[in-house]
Amino acid sequence: MDLRTILAQNIKNSRKNLRITRAKLAEKAGVSVPYLADIERRRTWVSDKTLQSLADALNLEPCELICADMDNQKEKGRGQSKESRKQMAEAVTGKKAILCKAVENVMEDLILELVKKAP
Repeated sequence: MDLRTILAQNIKNSRKNLRITRAKLAEKAGVSVPYLADIERRRTWVSDKTLQSLADALNLEPCELICADMDNQKEKGRGQSKESRKQMAEAVTGKKAILCKAVENVMEDLILELVKKAP
């Protein structure tokens, strides 16, 4: 499964678990509804700033949105606080740090490719 698919599924599952619409999430994250729909449909990728905005709006850490082995959001419980999720994330710090570094490397490569293609 690629990162775009993982991100899309995690955003959509988190949004549905919070019982908020795309419009409400888009408003909280400061993005347009069509852009959020494209993210959830795997049509586009996000910048690190947008990833952070979406994570904040969902009360998650950015790495939680791109983690493939993340527990199903429904199993985490709807009432769980951001602090509780943060403590759980700290329990797997090693894996999280490796994943974040890998994502940073991929994003840097993508940015470099985009810069090369820019007129």
